[in-house]
Amino acid sequence: EAGSGGANKIHYATLAFAISTVDAGAAAKLETIRPLLQDKMISMVGKRDYQDLTSVQGRYLLRTQLRELANQLAKEALVTDVYFTEFVVQ
Repeated sequence: EAGSGGANKIHYATLAFAISTVDAGAAAKLETIRPLLQDKMISMVGKRDYQDLTSVQGRYLLRTQLRELANQLAKEALVTDVYFTEFVVQ
């Protein structure tokens, strides 16, 4: 974060989330792409700046984009929602 005395500060984020799917079959399909999905989601979160991760609007946008990413990787609309179960930014 720029602005604290002009120095850049390194921040850390710990996130955990649950994914809601259209049915149990969808969950099984997502499990087959889990490593790819996790990698892409970590990359997506890593590109966010501190303000994006600490604002209500930024977290809402991230949830929406994570859902869209999962559906894109699955090549069908399997994920109906993403729920953050842990969200810590330091």
